Amino acid sequence: MPIEPSAINLGAFKLMCCKMRINSKRLGPCPLIPTSTQEYLISEIIKGLSEGVHWFVVLKGRQAKVTTIVLAFVIYWMLRHPGMTGLFAIDEGDLKTEMNLLFRDMVKSLEEAGDDWFVPMDTNATRGHSVGPRGSTSFTGAR
Repeated sequence: MPIEPSAINLGAFKLMCCKMRINSKRLGPCPLIPTSTQEYLISEIIKGLSEGVHWFVVLKGRQAKVTTIVLAFVIYWMLRHPGMTGLFAIDEGDLKTEMNLLFRDMVKSLEEAGDDWFVPMDTNATRGHSVGPRGSTSFTGAR
């Protein structure tokens, strides 16, 4: 079933990204400003959703920051569509912890932005992320 175009607002997503902070290897802590490659990926995902596609496989080169922008899109989707859950899978053991922390930091940075993008997260949990209706968040999954 296609997603209505009005359900996805690229401008709102980019605004959320600008309020989100990441720890860049080159710049240190900084806002997530999508690159042209990242914007292209998200626009293709949005196009696919509007055509009824709900499963995406991304073949990417290194250093394209695809994982970062996909995590941001998962956060956007869960925050803007109550009752939705998101999943990301990491195949390398060491990256699981790193991506888990990146995800938490991205969500926490929205709290620090001081506006309605933030939904409280249970930071004592250690297994996965689920954002429910505004104001309720749980954290579940496998270690």
